[in-house]
Amino acid sequence: MTDEGRAGVAGGRNLKPLIRLATIAFVALVLAFVVHLLVRDWPETISALRHANQWWLVPAAICGVGGMFLMAWRWGAAIIAVGGEPSGHHRVISAFFVGEEGKYIPGAVWAMLGRSELARREGYERSVAYSSVALSLIGCYLAAAVTALALAIASLIGGSIAMPWWPVALVAAIGITAIHPAVSRRILALASRVLHRQLTVEIPSWSRCLLLTGSYIPVWILIAAATTLVTKSLVAHPPIARVALAAVVSWIIGFITPAPGGIGVREAVFVAVAGIAAGPAAAAAILARVLFVLIDGTGAGVGWLVLRATEPSNNVLIAAGRRAN
Repeated sequence: MTDEGRAGVAGGRNLKPLIRLATIAFVALVLAFVVHLLVRDWPETISALRHANQWWLVPAAICGVGGMFLMAWRWGAAIIAVGGEPSGHHRVISAFFVGEEGKYIPGAVWAMLGRSELARREGYERSVAYSSVALSLIGCYLAAAVTALALAIASLIGGSIAMPWWPVALVAAIGITAIHPAVSRRILALASRVLHRQLTVEIPSWSRCLLLTGSYIPVWILIAAATTLVTKSLVAHPPIARVALAAVVSWIIGFITPAPGGIGVREAVFVAVAGIAAGPAAAAAILARVLFVLIDGTGAGVGWLVLRATEPSNNVLIAAGRRAN
């Protein structure tokens, strides 16, 4: 390694404590803000929870399970796109839910690390394991931005939103541009220079990336529907498009922050965007959080049992992708 390389590595190590401290401070600040909101609106929140119509929670749970199940399944297509070999539905879905528990650890990197390392244990090369998770996350949240843009326009037409739609459109446009192979190769080259190692990753075609992104849109329709139905259990006539928009935007912002599982961030964004009174909005955010934590936890428990009880075909993990594409 050159002197410059050693200096870069040493500098990176010196920054780690500062990054960790900044992450902890940010999470503490967000949690303090959420606690403030809950304490301020606690009587109204409790009143909304007590008067919830529980029948709306049944279809909400069905939509939530469907959305997360579909999100898990599409990881198979991402593995195939970066050169991995297919194996079976049950293992891709199980590994997704087990690995996703990492998102409840501070720092968004842990969810990616958890799934990637599970893929490596199943026989995939590091480049395929990590690039498949990165591609699945990019496709998933780019689809979220496209869905949010459609909901923002619907809310704007319906006159139920005051926030500008162009930031969402800008994010979607940047994301669609970033997955073009010409841009992806430059990003990969930059990452190789920063890490001082050659990264060998198969870059999928733009059309394949766009198809993968489009296949994630039903995920966000189901997640938005689940949150909207939760809100409907608390508010008789919520602005549906705006509540759905708040749900999707809250997931996007929660993902890009270091708060574990976006905790606090998603709730604060939802309350700010949903267009309903703070108390019911906070209650809806809490109920939606509980619903998706239960889905994640149940999926991880069942997935862990499935991975222990079954063997991967040909010592690889992802099956469903080729049949799904």
